[in-house]
Amino acid sequence: MNRSFRSSLITLALCVFSLVGCESKLVWLQVTGLDDGSAEGIWLWRLSEQSGAYERVCRIAFGQPQSVGGIEWLEYAQDCGDGRTTLKLRTALKRSPASPETATLGLWYLRSEAPGAYKVSSYGISGETALSGSTLEL
Repeated sequence: MNRSFRSSLITLALCVFSLVGCESKLVWLQVTGLDDGSAEGIWLWRLSEQSGAYERVCRIAFGQPQSVGGIEWLEYAQDCGDGRTTLKLRTALKRSPASPETATLGLWYLRSEAPGAYKVSSYGISGETALSGSTLEL
């Protein structure tokens, strides 16, 4: 499947999700450890209005980085436990020249809950990190 056709399908899927109560948001992250298994994915945590604490709402699992046409890509899948079919997507990786184990990536998050404040943790072979210091408004 050529890249233009695949991009069109992904765009169409994101539009369809928005019609059925989902909103797509692009989340930019810096991730360290994609190559050695330290970062196998991330958890998104949403601030609960009821408890005032952050609660897990979605797991995004990473595939292995792959190079296609001179560009490094990462496949990922979102599993939010809400019965929706897991959609597999991919994003280009931008490696830091000073620290090649660190990559910047943009992940589409298909949010079905109300907008709110989110934090991120990553998980991998060494366990799970603490919640991020910064807050995302999604």
